[in-house]
Amino acid sequence: MAEDIVVEKIEVSDLTSGAINGSGIFDVLMQAAALRLDKEYNLDRIKGSDYSKVYLGTMESAMTQSIGFLLGKDKAYIESLLIDAQRAQTEATILKILAETKLIDQKRSNSIIEGEILGIQKDIALLTVTKTNQEILNLKAQEYAELAKTLDVVYGKPVLGLVKAQKDKVLADKIFTEQKTKTEKAQISDNVDGVVAGTVGRKNTLYKAQSDGFIRDAEQKLTKIMTDTWSVRASTNEDTDTRYTNLDNASIGAVVNKAKAGIGA
Repeated sequence: MAEDIVVEKIEVSDLTSGAINGSGIFDVLMQAAALRLDKEYNLDRIKGSDYSKVYLGTMESAMTQSIGFLLGKDKAYIESLLIDAQRAQTEATILKILAETKLIDQKRSNSIIEGEILGIQKDIALLTVTKTNQEILNLKAQEYAELAKTLDVVYGKPVLGLVKAQKDKVLADKIFTEQKTKTEKAQISDNVDGVVAGTVGRKNTLYKAQSDGFIRDAEQKLTKIMTDTWSVRASTNEDTDTRYTNLDNASIGAVVNKAKAGIGA
């Protein structure tokens, strides 16, 4: 709070203390004027006849100026304080306007930010709803996929598209695996869900024929050895003892019959 302005009463002592070397306004002005008058007089710039006129004029002027100074000093001081107060008030008004402008800008910024926040909250809410709907769709899709694994019709509609393709693939893989298992079994067995046919069956038949061929070949070679022995024996000595050699006619006949049976003769 500004201090109160106190205007003191003008006293005669403020004008003059009644002495040549007094401290009043008039006294001080006359002291300064006297010094200058004496200097001018000593330099003969002012003559004796003019000195009194100049002195009286100076004294009258000093008195007038002194009284005017005393009467106007408080007014000038107050006006100076008033100007300072007005300047301070103007500066305060400017600061207030700047503060209000800043506050308005801040409110505007806050409004923009609040609008952006509301927009973000709206987007978040929308994303939440979208996420919830997507989760529901995912659950439905999972349920559909599980049902489609065992059913051809789900929710009244036939299973088509990728799900059907996957299901068909699983079925095809199962059939392929079963067929491959049968093929592997057919490598070591002549009967897999019935007589083995097809390429594997023909291979097995070929392998069996080759195996039988080896046996027939051995039988034929043995038969030839025995018949050759009989032929030599018959051409040299028919009475050769063959009781313990199995080269008698009966044994040779049995081998020949076995060989004939092997080739289906």
